[in-house]
Amino acid sequence: MIKFIRYYSLEIYSVISILFLFIASLMGDLSFVQKVALIYTVLFLLHEWEEGVYPGGFLINSKKF
Repeated sequence: MIKFIRYYSLEIYSVISILFLFIASLMGDLSFVQKVALIYTVLFLLHEWEEGVYPGGFLINSKKF
C-alpha cells in the first residue's frame, strides 16, 4: 500500500483537490478569502503537475519540441 501511495501520490492529491474544488463550487456564497483559497489550490495543483510530470520546468522541456 505504501508503494502505491508513493507512486501515485500526485494523482491521489489531484483527485482530492478536484473533489475539494467541486464541492466548494457547489457552495453558494463564498467570501473573498475563500475564493482566494480556491484559486491558490488550483495554482498549487498546476505547480505540482509541472514539477512532478515535467521536472526541470515545463518551459525548458517544451523547447525540446
